Amino acid sequence: MKIIASLLLVILVGITCSTPSANKPADSNTNDFGAVSKSVIDAAQTYLASQLKNPIISIENNGNIIIKAEGMSYLLAAGNINIGLIDEDQNQDAIVSYLVTLADGRKFHRQLILLNKGEIKVVRDFVSELRVMQISNRTIFGELPKFGPNSPLHTCGECKENVKYKLVADSLQLIK
Repeated sequence: MKIIASLLLVILVGITCSTPSANKPADSNTNDFGAVSKSVIDAAQTYLASQLKNPIISIENNGNIIIKAEGMSYLLAAGNINIGLIDEDQNQDAIVSYLVTLADGRKFHRQLILLNKGEIKVVRDFVSELRVMQISNRTIFGELPKFGPNSPLHTCGECKENVKYKLVADSLQLIK
């Protein structure tokens, strides 16, 4: 099973890295981006699987990774990986958004901050509806809904606010 999951992961990375991405930093070359992208996917998958007891990992045809156990599932979509310079070094870091589905059907979004200190590691995992648009000049640009998840206006396209964050001590700090 692990061999099949690993093989599918390699195929996913190949497809992800060969397709032009809006999340690709402008100042990175393809080889660096591909290596970082694969490392980010590996680190995020390993971290999420470690949060569950006896996880089952599957990869869908569209490249999404689903990690399930104990009535809970994590959906890691390849399009929700944003790579760029976040901390003060020159290594490419990442923010990964994923969807959590609980046993009772409730869903919510979480974010992983992964820093590259020679090896990519998750340094923060937090609940947030943040949609990361771009990482540039050590600033994370994104959108947040203006209304809470129980509001009918939560998914309204015009009801979003643009936000900017900087990483401070492994946490995102809102820039006003």
